[in-house]
Amino acid sequence: MKLNTTKLIFVIAIAIILPLMSGCFTIIEVDQPTSAKTGETISVYLQVRTEDQEANPHYGIVGLLIPNDWTVKSVKYSGDIGPDECSFLHPDSIDGDPGGQVDYWAKTLETQLPSGADLQWIVYQANTPFNYQAGDTAYVDVEIELTVGSTLGKYEIGYFVTNAALDFTEPEYYSFRLENPITVTQGTSVQNSASPEASLKEYKLSQNYPNPFNPMTTIVYDLPTAGMTTLKLYNLLGEEVTTLVSEHKEAGSYQLQFDASKLKTGVYYYTIKSGNFEATKKLVLVK
Repeated sequence: MKLNTTKLIFVIAIAIILPLMSGCFTIIEVDQPTSAKTGETISVYLQVRTEDQEANPHYGIVGLLIPNDWTVKSVKYSGDIGPDECSFLHPDSIDGDPGGQVDYWAKTLETQLPSGADLQWIVYQANTPFNYQAGDTAYVDVEIELTVGSTLGKYEIGYFVTNAALDFTEPEYYSFRLENPITVTQGTSVQNSASPEASLKEYKLSQNYPNPFNPMTTIVYDLPTAGMTTLKLYNLLGEEVTTLVSEHKEAGSYQLQFDASKLKTGVYYYTIKSGNFEATKKLVLVK
């Protein structure tokens, strides 16, 4: 990547790393596209700096303020801390350092920095707790992949970093950047878009992401051969809930955005059938 982009990545990593440590957090830079098409996956890079104040390891926290129909594909960081990946922290789940003034970050962010009607706070937590040499400055590159939803318009994306042991009592405990504008324009329908990969050698049904989710998630599947394809959703009783795909598909890699806003919280299964291939995966809807 170009030097400028690398610097941004460094900032994002810092933001994630900062959450992992206690001390002063600063998002130095945000590298984000100014426009994107519906269904497109975009990459965002944050550059973060932190001043460690204690030797105990903590879990990094990264908050993403994104449109309601967007999905988070991945959050990763590297640099002075890591490399590591982050996992979705459900609003009803306690963070990795329980007992502090903040345990439920998504709900607290909604109180401290209200999202509004069109956006929502999605929180990710580092999979591994990290610490840094006390008194030193750490720099982290955070890379975030987001899949754009289907609603057109201009949005102000936001980013937040801290660690699970901290709270909002002191400004240096956290850092945020709001009002990062991006305009969503019409793109190819996600459900019917396939990448021109003629070299696909096998059928594949990938795990939806994010999972658990609310209410949007993305399902990816590969078809090495053209043919009639169905993708259906079932409940725990094996009853069909809805049909997501039922048509002839050309060979290629497909991604489908599924809006489950009309369904109840619960565990569901999605099954694909194409030619002689059949596969099933589990998804979890939590509202």
